[in-house]
Amino acid sequence: MKMSMNNGQRKEMSCNWLLVGKTHFCEKSARDQYCASHAFKIRKGVIIPQPCKGCGRGTKSRVQLCVQCGQGKERAYIYYKKKNMRGNE
Repeated sequence: MKMSMNNGQRKEMSCNWLLVGKTHFCEKSARDQYCASHAFKIRKGVIIPQPCKGCGRGTKSRVQLCVQCGQGKERAYIYYKKKNMRGNE
């Protein structure tokens, strides 16, 4: 396992995967940036959770908002905006 060195002391690195719906990261130990299970998911093409712009909870939404912060409204706004742009052509 890869460890970071800090003044001669070994320090385990924790996984950098933001948990969906939570404001904290996975607590498993990691070799690089992610633990083994999350590194496997990334290789398979899973979307990496990003923090919500409103509250900081993990979300997989393209608009980067969780449901509580208005993800549905924002997605509807974008959908109708695109729909109206196509209708005016």
